[in-house]
Amino acid sequence: MEMVDMTKKCRRYFRKLFDCAPIILGFQLVDDLDVEPEYAKGVHKAIAKVAPFFWPQFLWSKDGEPFRNSLMFNQAERAKDFPDIRSHVSNKYRSPEFFKEFEDAMTRVGGDLADLPPEWDLHMRPIIAHCRFPCQSPWIFSNNRSVYKCGVIRSRSRPSVQGEAIAAKEPGRDKYDVFFDWRRNMHLMEYNPLMVNPHSITPFKITAKEFSLKNPKARFAVLSLWSAPHFYPLMIGWDNRDPTSFRDLIGRHFNWMFVPKDLPRSEWSIHLSASGRIAPFKKFLGKNVIAKRDKYLVMATDEKELFKLVAATTFAIQTKPWRLELDLWKSFVNVDIEFLEGLDNKWLE
Repeated sequence: MEMVDMTKKCRRYFRKLFDCAPIILGFQLVDDLDVEPEYAKGVHKAIAKVAPFFWPQFLWSKDGEPFRNSLMFNQAERAKDFPDIRSHVSNKYRSPEFFKEFEDAMTRVGGDLADLPPEWDLHMRPIIAHCRFPCQSPWIFSNNRSVYKCGVIRSRSRPSVQGEAIAAKEPGRDKYDVFFDWRRNMHLMEYNPLMVNPHSITPFKITAKEFSLKNPKARFAVLSLWSAPHFYPLMIGWDNRDPTSFRDLIGRHFNWMFVPKDLPRSEWSIHLSASGRIAPFKKFLGKNVIAKRDKYLVMATDEKELFKLVAATTFAIQTKPWRLELDLWKSFVNVDIEFLEGLDNKWLE
């Protein structure tokens, strides 16, 4: 919400200054990207979103004062602490040890969900669909931010499911979270033949280092798409939801409406969408913008060029159809190679 508010006020601030560089570059970008006049508003919104990283005078204005001390713009401090959320890793790339605790417990109780540790349900139910009291009905929920209430999952009427909701702990994170296990049917799932494995793309740090060696004044940005901890903002067609079905620990059945991060090769799916957003503007962006999973590496020979490329990439991400959004809280804009190399790989992987 802070990011959205900042973008609105920044756009208003620069709109008052018709001779200001961001406005002039905005007019140029509409021509450079070869978009119709109806898209000009989207270009200007994109510029407003990233302009403070290049034109900090906004932060010293009346409109920008509320964001002056925000960690959004104190990137060095923000980089020190990665958000305490589960990772994006899908079933395909999980080690067997990750599922061992759940498998051992299921063997011990003979597959009876009611005998599994109640602690697991306490961690899972508020996220999936929290009942007011122990019940079997999927229609009785309290006011919470469960994915059911948000419409991200829906009740499933068919008696069979493809996977299980489980509670597990990821390495290096000593707390239970909700994960979904679809391994038993992974070999039967069909995939879009256009999808590319993002793990095959050269790590951003290596690519950026090679670019900086050829361009001593190089500036960079790592742009991340917004996503919730458990799913990507990619809707699933009504005829393709069966592979995402699962049951929770109290036996309720659901289907996902959006791509869950645990779904095998979900990384490939978001990478296809991320790549597709910049493809129409490849003539302008060239080889200076590289997509990898849900992130983009933007490279430029200097700050002025970086501003145009970052603004153009932001526009490409957020233009029609409005499915994706740039998340400034997980992005780093207008940084040098030393800053980029010092980032924890969690920000880049």
